[in-house]
Amino acid sequence: LIDALDAAGYGPVGDNEPYDWRTAHGYTLRADRIGGRTAIYLEVRNDLLADPVAVAEHGRRIGDAFAAALATRTWPAPGEAG
Repeated sequence: LIDALDAAGYGPVGDNEPYDWRTAHGYTLRADRIGGRTAIYLEVRNDLLADPVAVAEHGRRIGDAFAAALATRTWPAPGEAG
């Protein structure tokens, strides 16, 4: 997904940057990883979503990046080590 977002022009894209969710304290962060499920947390700068046209465009680009990542299966399937 990181590669697909970068290819869609969202650079720089980082894994756990600027903070590492694995060290964060919060219910959602812990609950989403229960049972070893893959969890993706995506943060988009507010200034990129300034109007409805920008929201639609970024929604399309992010959706395309997710579709590309799913097509290449870049993370473990449920039950696989990750």
